[in-house]
Amino acid sequence: MENPPRTAARSRALIDAVLKDLMDQVPSLIVTGMRFEPSVPADGQETIVHIDLEGNATVICEISPEGRLQSARVIENE
Repeated sequence: MENPPRTAARSRALIDAVLKDLMDQVPSLIVTGMRFEPSVPADGQETIVHIDLEGNATVICEISPEGRLQSARVIENE
């Protein structure tokens, strides 16, 4: 049986689920903004999310097309 094609909305739902799981693990973070690359992910495309935090830091997350967190790192902003 073939998997149904993924739509941009389904891809975004996968990304949102990964981010929610990450944020639930670190509840003390105060998020001040988010940027997505690309802003509307296409089917099969990796997504990079920049999560701006209070206190001059950014978390950069790489999310696979399948909705798995590939990596997350914290960058201290100058």
